[in-house]
Amino acid sequence: TRDGKAAPLTAMVGSQGMLLAVVSSSCPAGKRFAPVLGRLEAQYAGRGVAFAYLAPRDADTDAALKELARAGGMKAPILRDRGGKACAALGTTSTTEVMLLDARRTLVY
Repeated sequence: TRDGKAAPLTAMVGSQGMLLAVVSSSCPAGKRFAPVLGRLEAQYAGRGVAFAYLAPRDADTDAALKELARAGGMKAPILRDRGGKACAALGTTSTTEVMLLDARRTLVY
């Protein structure tokens, strides 16, 4: 996480599923997208949909990711994906991709 704690992604899925978004503090499109993610997170709070953000770029500092979250109103954890292994496994190719997992942890979008 952005706080340096290990967090298994599978343990974070809500009762209705999870939204995963790939973020970067250095991506201009990602900076514009952050408030949209923050609004969605607030809209679905308490509805059983967990949110988490994957940060695969080693160049993004913890401080910059915290600022991205603050500016975008994002409260969910930002998970450092050092080396981009999780993103590669999910097949992501950009820092503005969003994925939805159902409650069984199946990638549905």
